[in-house]
Amino acid sequence: AIVIGSSTAVQAYTARQAGKAQQEQYELQAEQEEKAARAEELKRRRKLTRAIAAMTQSDSQSGFAQEGTFPAISLTSARDISLSESSLSVVDKLRQSNLRRQGNIAAQEGRLNAVGSLLGGGEKLAGAYYAKE
Repeated sequence: AIVIGSSTAVQAYTARQAGKAQQEQYELQAEQEEKAARAEELKRRRKLTRAIAAMTQSDSQSGFAQEGTFPAISLTSARDISLSESSLSVVDKLRQSNLRRQGNIAAQEGRLNAVGSLLGGGEKLAGAYYAKE
């Protein structure tokens, strides 16, 4: 009975720890994705800023005034780029959220496996007890 109880406790503990470890792994992956997304967003913004600065300089050197068709096209391009940036940001956040959700599911599976181990051990103990009688 002691062996069954000990074995059951070890199995339950191991299942719980495996779930926690997997959850931590998903959380770490989500954090890495978040850092990479921030770095990529910063890189895109720098590139956009340089492009806008170059267009503005080119406009001023070519004699375009800051009104009329060309500036309107530039403004539309800037809006399109901003919308694209927002879409990428949403996709990155969804990816991170999904990883965290998977981590929570893994932790829950670990808890359920631990409970299953305890119930299975209880069944073995009951069987051993009633077999002696």
